[in-house]
Amino acid sequence: MKKVEKGEMGYRKYFRTKRLAGVGAMLAVIAVLVIIRARTEGTAAMLSTLSAVFMAIPMANYATPLIASWKWRGTPESTHAMYQKYEKRFPVLYDLILTTREAVMPVDVAVVHPTGVYCYCTNPKAKTAQAEKSLNAYFQSVKLDPNLHIFVEKKLFDRRINTLKPASAYEDDGSLDYAAKTLKSLCM
Repeated sequence: MKKVEKGEMGYRKYFRTKRLAGVGAMLAVIAVLVIIRARTEGTAAMLSTLSAVFMAIPMANYATPLIASWKWRGTPESTHAMYQKYEKRFPVLYDLILTTREAVMPVDVAVVHPTGVYCYCTNPKAKTAQAEKSLNAYFQSVKLDPNLHIFVEKKLFDRRINTLKPASAYEDDGSLDYAAKTLKSLCM
């Protein structure tokens, strides 16, 4: 399977497939250890039991992001086609799952622009005000302008994106790449 980086189309599907394969492999190892435990006695049985228990903890840690993001499918190809035209003007990221203490939010499209970061979240129940506050505080702590906005209505997001000038019209201080990298680091 081709590796898909955060922010590229198809990342959520890649993430799910990779995590499922890892959890499946760990479950297979645990199953083998349980079978060994059932067929042996003494020290070997005790060691296989301990090994199975110690394998369960990393597996649970590895599976937690998979469970948290399970209900969100990838960004539709039609959405990608709709926003591809903007990629020449400024960085556009797709298929993100933003995580904060308050929420886990699917972000189908995120635009990184000198005037701010604009995200389209497909979860209408997301606590966007709390998430914006938390993410802007983080952006400020890493020396970025706290101008991150989360939209749950596609019309409002589209209206805002259409009003943005190309990033080349602004002085390049390297903050666009840094903001995109920071946003990716906040994602699963």
